[in-house]
Amino acid sequence: REHRAYAFLARCCLSTTAGDCISEAIIASSTDNYPEESICNTLEPRDRVARTASYWSSKGQKNPAVPETLTYRLIADLCVVTEIKIRPFQAYFQFGYPIYSAKSVRFRMGHIKDADESCQDSGTDRFAWTYTSQEFEMAQVSSNSWFPFALIYLIDLSLSLLQSDPVILPAFIAYTE
Repeated sequence: REHRAYAFLARCCLSTTAGDCISEAIIASSTDNYPEESICNTLEPRDRVARTASYWSSKGQKNPAVPETLTYRLIADLCVVTEIKIRPFQAYFQFGYPIYSAKSVRFRMGHIKDADESCQDSGTDRFAWTYTSQEFEMAQVSSNSWFPFALIYLIDLSLSLLQSDPVILPAFIAYTE
C-alpha cells in the first residue's frame, strides 16, 4: 500500500507542467461593488476585458491593520507551488492614475476541515491551514510582484498522504492609498 502511495506522489510530481494552479475563486473577505469588482476578476490576467476594467476591490477599512483576504481552490489534490504573482490595479480611469496595492501579503495553504462542507460557505474558519508563509512586502507599482517559495521541501509522509479540497489564501495586509 505504501508503495502505491509513493508511486502516486512521484507520478504527480513528475507529470506536472508549469502553469496556473488556481481552478476557481472561492471567497473574498469583502467586496465593494459586487459583481463588478468581485474576486472572480482576479483570475483574469488583463486589466481590461471587453473595454471594462477587471479588478477586485475590497470595501476598505478605517483601520489599515485589518487584513483583507482572497481564497482560491487549487486545480488538484497535489500542486507544487514555487511562486505566486500579484499585480496591483492601477485605476487608469481616476485622476492621477492611483495604484491600489496592499502594503504586504502572506500566503496560507490548507484544506477544508469538514469534507461535507462547501467551499462557498462564508468565512475562512472552515479551513485547516497547514502552511503559512512569511510576510512579503508589496512593491507599490502596477506590474507583477513575484513571491518565490522554497524549491526544497521536506514531505513527511507519515503524517498524511493527501488532503482533499486544497485551497490557498493570500492575506492582504494594510492597504495603502
